[in-house]
Amino acid sequence: MSFYQHYRVSTVGIQLEDSLEDMVNSNIMTEDQAEMVRLQFDRTISAALASQVKAKGVLKGKLDHYRNCDNVWTFFLNSASIRIDTTGDTIPVDDKLKIIACDGRQPGSTQPVSAAASSSAPVTTAG
Repeated sequence: MSFYQHYRVSTVGIQLEDSLEDMVNSNIMTEDQAEMVRLQFDRTISAALASQVKAKGVLKGKLDHYRNCDNVWTFFLNSASIRIDTTGDTIPVDDKLKIIACDGRQPGSTQPVSAAASSSAPVTTAG
């Protein structure tokens, strides 16, 4: 099963990539080994977010535009705000809010993928 790679542009993903690049350049590991680490990161971050994040959020804003490609939905909101249910605080977003939502079902299935193999946790990024 393949996993989405969009978590690689998160803060932790960028730091991992920098470290892997340094280790490959220093001949501590090969490029093949670094790619195995990247693939494991994709699997692990998806499973961890699907199974360990319990907080829910409410997003509000004006929908600027959206698109769907290969069951990956991308929404762009203007004048957005985020409210997390655990704190109740509303956080305004100064710029556009980009939301990426991925289908968490295996092709042809209506059942979600198990938490251990899930790649459906949505990512929200401002900017």
